[in-house]
This record gives sequence, structure tokens and C-alpha cells, in this order.
Amino acid sequence: MKKLLLNSIPVLLLFTACSHDIPDKDVKSQKESAINRYSFSHAVQASAVSLNQQEITVHHVVRGRSVFIECKLNSLSFRENSTKKQAKLLLKVDGRLVSEYHSAAFVVRDLSIGKHKLVVEAVNVNNKPYHLSEEFTVTIQ
Repeated sequence: MKKLLLNSIPVLLLFTACSHDIPDKDVKSQKESAINRYSFSHAVQASAVSLNQQEITVHHVVRGRSVFIECKLNSLSFRENSTKKQAKLLLKVDGRLVSEYHSAAFVVRDLSIGKHKLVVEAVNVNNKPYHLSEEFTVTIQ
């Protein structure tokens, strides 16, 4: 009985620890990122490095009228309890602010047919820019 109790404590701790950081329902785990789930025929990698050695890397995949976007920021975090500076992402489509995201991966749905210029910009919680942004063009067919 003691062994059963001692073995069940780590399992219980594991299950309770994993319940705090639940991702957006449209975004899968990093192991199953958009780049891995879909073919590379429409995948494009883009990156930019600013002068202060901060970096943003953006991967995107076009599927139908949706664009799956995954961003990596080496010096910023989306979590409130992180030791890094907290950030959020602003998305502009064709020069118009569409939405803000508090996670590294998100989906842009229902884009109209044609070419669109997307800009992903990292800002702090008060919308002050970190001067980290990436611009790319997608074609919806």
C-alpha cells in the first residue's frame, strides 16, 4: 500500500503541473506544429535580426483561405510569470490591424482570394514596440 501511494504522488504532481498552460484550441503542441502537419509546398521561412541582437522568426503555412503562423522570439515571452520581457503579437493584413495574439502560434482565417501582405510585430503589454517585426506575402487561391 505504501509503494502504491509513493508511486502515485509523482503521477499526481505531473498531471496537476500540466494543467496551468493550456494553449489556444486552434493551436496544436509544438511537436505537431503547422510546419510539421502540412506539406512544404506553401511553407516559407522568414527571419529578421535587429541591431540589438533580438530576433523574431516567423513560419507560415497557407491552407485554403487560412494561414497558420508560428513565431519564435529568443528574448521575449508570452507568459506573465517568465523572467524574460513579456510580449504580445500584433497582426496587420494589407496595412490594417487585424488582431493581437498572446501566443506564439495562431491561425488567420477567411482571407479573401488574392495576394495579402502580412506583418507580425512584437510589442509589450502597453503596445510599445520592441522593433521586432516580420513582413511576408501570402497568396490565397
